[in-house]
Amino acid sequence: MNTFNSSHTLAARVVTVLLLAGGLAIIADVRAFAAGPTPTFAVLAPLFMDNDQQQLNTFQSELTEAKNIGVEAVSVDVWWGKVQPVSQNSFDWSYYTNVFNVIRNAGLKIVPIMSLHRCGPSGDCDASGSINLPSWVFNLATDMKFVSEKGVTHEDAVSVWATQEPNVLAAFKGFVSAFANQFKPMALAGDFLEINVSLGTSGELRYPSYDEVGCGFPTRGCFQYYSNRAGTDFKNYALNNFGGLSGVNQRWQTNLTSEDDIRVPQNPDAFANNRNYQNTQYGRDLIDWYNSSLVAHGQRLLKASGDALNAAGIPPSVPLGMKIPGVHWQMQNTPTPRLAEIAAGVVQTSLDLNAEPVARKDAYGYKGILDMIAQAKNDTQREIVLHFTAAEKGDDQQNCPIGQNTSMAEALVFWVSHGAADREITHKVENANACVGHSNGACDAHSWEHISNVFGFAPYSGLTFLRLTNKLANSACDPWDTDKSDYANFINTFKNRQMVTVHLSEWEPCFQGGGCFYNAHVFNGGKPADADFGLHYDAPQLKNGKACRQWWKGQVANVAGGFQFTFNETPDNTTVTWEGQSGQFDRTYNPNQGSDVFALGRQNTTVFTSMPPCP
Repeated sequence: MNTFNSSHTLAARVVTVLLLAGGLAIIADVRAFAAGPTPTFAVLAPLFMDNDQQQLNTFQSELTEAKNIGVEAVSVDVWWGKVQPVSQNSFDWSYYTNVFNVIRNAGLKIVPIMSLHRCGPSGDCDASGSINLPSWVFNLATDMKFVSEKGVTHEDAVSVWATQEPNVLAAFKGFVSAFANQFKPMALAGDFLEINVSLGTSGELRYPSYDEVGCGFPTRGCFQYYSNRAGTDFKNYALNNFGGLSGVNQRWQTNLTSEDDIRVPQNPDAFANNRNYQNTQYGRDLIDWYNSSLVAHGQRLLKASGDALNAAGIPPSVPLGMKIPGVHWQMQNTPTPRLAEIAAGVVQTSLDLNAEPVARKDAYGYKGILDMIAQAKNDTQREIVLHFTAAEKGDDQQNCPIGQNTSMAEALVFWVSHGAADREITHKVENANACVGHSNGACDAHSWEHISNVFGFAPYSGLTFLRLTNKLANSACDPWDTDKSDYANFINTFKNRQMVTVHLSEWEPCFQGGGCFYNAHVFNGGKPADADFGLHYDAPQLKNGKACRQWWKGQVANVAGGFQFTFNETPDNTTVTWEGQSGQFDRTYNPNQGSDVFALGRQNTTVFTSMPPCP
């Protein structure tokens, strides 16, 4: 197994920059909000154990092993289709009462996942092969399912347009309310690390674009806006936002004669292959609507879930959680770059999707989702923890038999972290494939090194390992046996690390997007090699109502101890060091100085533990 401490590490490759397509590089910009927590380490429980005593005994034994290597929490899918299968007014919590007690008795925290989606079809779900949504759900309204460009109807999750129906949203909220009331004593006892909410297919905020034959990895995926409900919603979106039919024609340079002519693409292949989704106003508007429909759905479900928890008396200290996927293929070296993400609905084409050497406020297309999460924090008055996948992937996946050289997974993991940190969103990461260290499963012999690299240079505050089981029906490997020792080494490396927020006094009040890019340059400790961590403009420091200084701040991710640091500037996307060239402004940080330190740029080498007063 290759680990972060092995002789073949990624440190030399991506400690200071992450190499991207076309020779570009992205600075390991860790823009964050405050001193972060030490990382948390979790595992996903088996999808379902059929109340089989032998399975539960094995699970209990594996929990002991997990606890012994430093795992702190267990994520458990609470399947809607198991708890509420036949009636909107009937719930069966017996299985989850049993499983939660087993986890508590092992001395571990619980992360319940409100799994409002289908499991399977797969032998990993339960004895019958799959766990479907409750039989009554799709009777709540008409046209509730996704329909793809190939005419395939998906039953994995309720469509994002159907949750606009009040009674459909009420059904989601009712499930979360019933859970909260049933397990309130556990929440009050501090047993729940967070309560995660499934927002779509596979529990992720996305469309089922790569979940049908002919549309899976590593293809571009299939668009999912071909239901009647979706088509009507797009028509109304265009009419309401662009000034009626005449405004639509003017905007799109069309000659539509009827409102019913406002339709989703009737030739999806041409729409994709000609890059109409990005090169035409119609296409950009369509994809903005597609993305905003997904985002609005996510906001509705998070708000409803927050309201349910508040009504049940679950304290605000228990965060909500959600997950977005790492759609890392078809990102480069293809005539239609980033189309897989576009079909999944996670990015907007009205934003610039081209890679650049610096982090951007638009998070390379993920702005809508990240802004929504930040807003949901205000709406629910509780933390929203973002979980992101693909931590173990390398950019090119060179050893994979398919999809070679189209992946930018490593860059994507950092892009999302940058955008989340900039919006003060707590974020954690997962591996995308079971059996991380198994070369046939992960396609990369250095997967654990990729995960360690992410933790060393981005402010992810936790890792959830997929999955605590030695039995996967459709896998040649056993996840827990395959990765237990590597996870133990990883936890041992990062368990006592924390974020250090570095504040810089610099003269420019240069707000985000204003062309200024300052970095904390870290060296001689704390990291395996030199690294740059980006700063963003914070606020002025006032004296007698006037600004005496302008402050910038950013985080140095998951540090183990002391280090030296200075600052540099990146005008015009090229790094120019303006401190420390001859060592005159090199500063030394030690852990006794705490998790917030302050420095006066180009003035002295003092490391302050609080903001120094104005002169």
